[in-house]
Amino acid sequence: ISEDVSRRLGAMGFERTPEQCRVRIKSLKRQYLLAKEGNLRNNGQYHKICKFYDIMESILSNRTVLDPQELMDSGVGGEEAGDGLEEDGEDAQDRYSESTGECPYPAETEVKLEYPAVPIPIPVKVTVGNNSK
Repeated sequence: ISEDVSRRLGAMGFERTPEQCRVRIKSLKRQYLLAKEGNLRNNGQYHKICKFYDIMESILSNRTVLDPQELMDSGVGGEEAGDGLEEDGEDAQDRYSESTGECPYPAETEVKLEYPAVPIPIPVKVTVGNNSK
């Protein structure tokens, strides 16, 4: 998915590496899940946590949820099936969508991407020591 997002952004004039896209997608998922969890407790304050909550809700609520017990009962499982996570932490569903070219959300859904115009430097911690001899 991240490679496809990177290509599409490049076509729009935004140069992003697949790794940058992967990190951003994971960050958006994390913000959404935190907002969803917090929404249950804080009565609608989810927009303060996740700016794109409504869009993420429409995208992620359409994903198929697999019941592990159903998989075990059907005989699917064991080491061949794995745990649904790839080594780098991506969902197997994400890997499947990437390999087939399927998009996990409707094509008419407009997603606004916001990136700073210039890269934001990572702060470096400077330690000042005593120069006593």
